[in-house]
Amino acid sequence: MRVALGIVAAVVGTAGLVGQFASATNTRHTPEHETAALYRRLETHTARWDLLLIWTLPAAGFLMLIDHSWWPFVALVAAGVCASAGGREFVKMLSFRGAGVGLGGRGEVRLALSFLALWGVLAVIVGIYALVEVV
Repeated sequence: MRVALGIVAAVVGTAGLVGQFASATNTRHTPEHETAALYRRLETHTARWDLLLIWTLPAAGFLMLIDHSWWPFVALVAAGVCASAGGREFVKMLSFRGAGVGLGGRGEVRLALSFLALWGVLAVIVGIYALVEVV
């Protein structure tokens, strides 16, 4: 179970990290007419902040794979950080979309919401698994 969860955490965590790096460096090429300027600015700055924290999920995954003694503690930190960030971003996107703020193309928004849901659920699972290991 630890190895399978470690693989998923490493892959999903790395994908999230790469996505946030792209957002932080503003390399996303969403047409301006599909996204509100304020939303683009908010996402860029939020992504920069998240880069300081979300590296913990792929780190936890890699530590799980090599069965390092620190993996449960890194996983607990990652669970808190990533569940909070994923949930916050999911709710923020739903709120903005409900208010008619342009978030990007329909497919892009659907992909982002799906990824955030996966990320949040994975963080909770990793946290519970780590907590059981520690206790």
